Parts: sequence; structure tokens; C-alpha cells
Amino acid sequence: MTPGGAATGQAPVSAVTATGSTAVVACAACHYAQHTHDPIARRFCTATVAGGFNRGCVCIGGHDEPEKETS
Repeated sequence: MTPGGAATGQAPVSAVTATGSTAVVACAACHYAQHTHDPIARRFCTATVAGGFNRGCVCIGGHDEPEKETS
């Protein structure tokens, strides 16, 4: 595996659908949509891919909606 390669051997992918809309980009580490990651999950998954680790997911909340900003 090359440095920075995906732990699962798969890179995130986006595609244009038949209707012309853009498909959701999946995380290379956990395969949930990137927009559903909170800051901790984003950092965890980035480190997982960069280090070539194969570990579980720390994503929380609903995986269908982006994490809401908290103040």
C-alpha cells in the first residue's frame, strides 16, 4: 500500500448519475457519506486512511443527514 492509500483499498468516489445529479462521496475509511461526518469522525477517518489502518468507525448520529453545527 502506498502512503495515504485507503485502508480498504478503495478511494472515495463521486459520479454523475443518469439524471445528471452528483452521487454522494463515500469516505474511504468507513464508507459512510463524507457529509455525515462530525469533526472528530472526519479526523479519525482521515488518520485511518493516511496510516493505512483497518479499524472501526466512530461516526455518530444519523448517516442520512449532515451533522448539525453546535455553538
